[in-house]
Amino acid sequence: MPLRNYSLTHSLTSSLIVKHILVDCTRYSAARQRYFGVATLKDVFEKVASRNTIAYVKDIGFYNRILCCFHISLIALILTGILTLLLIHILTAFNQF
Repeated sequence: MPLRNYSLTHSLTSSLIVKHILVDCTRYSAARQRYFGVATLKDVFEKVASRNTIAYVKDIGFYNRILCCFHISLIALILTGILTLLLIHILTAFNQF
């Protein structure tokens, strides 16, 4: 896939996953009805209180997955920073000789 199409495809896929979890998935329909009971993604964002959406995401167990991914991303970012500083230090030391 050409790189210029990747972000559009990735964005579309992400949007479809969000819609599936918040609106379409039959596995979570009972929980969805408890927290907001709307039929469209637009309604979820316009008519449902954020606290209800967060409570729903926690209830279906997806919140912990998001936190896990966030923590992994944060660790990767920290490690990238450390490796970058180490590389700068090595290159600086190498250029001094």
